[in-house]
Amino acid sequence: MKSELKTRKLEELANAWRKGDLRVNREYQRGPRWSESQQQALIDSLLRGYDVPLFYVHLKPRMNEFTREIETTVELVDGQQRLLAIRRYVDNEFPLPDPAKEARGTVLPTLMAAQSQPRWVGKRFEELEPGDKERLLGRDLLVIYMSEEAPNEVRDLFIRLQAGTPLTAQEKRDAWPGDFTTFVIRHAGKPRHPAANPKEFFKLVKRGRAVTVDEGEDYVDGLVNTRKFFAGLA
Repeated sequence: MKSELKTRKLEELANAWRKGDLRVNREYQRGPRWSESQQQALIDSLLRGYDVPLFYVHLKPRMNEFTREIETTVELVDGQQRLLAIRRYVDNEFPLPDPAKEARGTVLPTLMAAQSQPRWVGKRFEELEPGDKERLLGRDLLVIYMSEEAPNEVRDLFIRLQAGTPLTAQEKRDAWPGDFTTFVIRHAGKPRHPAANPKEFFKLVKRGRAVTVDEGEDYVDGLVNTRKFFAGLA
C-alpha cells in the first residue's frame, strides 16, 4: 500500500463530506455511533487546540464510462465519527455544553476547573466569536492518503484500526473480503445499493423497529435487521 501524510483544513474536510466528494464505503463502514456528548467533546477539544487522531482516506481510480477517462473517488476509511461531528457542528445542529447548566452525567468529565470554562460554552457555531469561528475552520488536520497495491489492503487496515472499538458480528462479516456481503445485500436488500434485489420472503419476517440514519443526511436504512437475520440464517 502506498500512503502519504498531508494536511487539510477542517473547513475543507467538512465541505467535501457535505458535498459527497468524500464518502464512506457502506459495504463495511459503520453508521453514526457517537453520542452528542462525544461530538461536543471533540469540538471543544479542537477549539482548545488539542490534537486529534489521523484521518485515513482511500483514493480509488475508476473508469468513467461516458468520458472514458480515469477519475479518482475518495473514501473515508477512519475518522467518520469525528468528521460527522465536525460537519454537524459547523451546520449548527448542536450547541456545545455548558457544564453549569447541563444535568449531571450528560457532559463528558474534564479536569479543567469550572472557573476556567472557555467563552464558547453553550454556543452553536453561528454564535461563536468571529476569531473562534476562523480558528476552528482553519484548524490543520492530518490526513493519510492511501492507494492499494494489492486487493483488500484498505479493508485489512480498517479492521486493524477498529481493534480498539469492537465491531458487531455483522460489522465483522461486512469488513472481511469476499462476496458474502454482496450475497446478503442481494437477497435481503439495502437502500440505493445496485445489487439489492430483496426476496418477497422477508416481507413476512418479523423485524425490529430500529433503522439507521446514515451520516445524519437523508439516507435511511430500514433493512438493517433484515440483513442481520439473513446473514445469521445463511
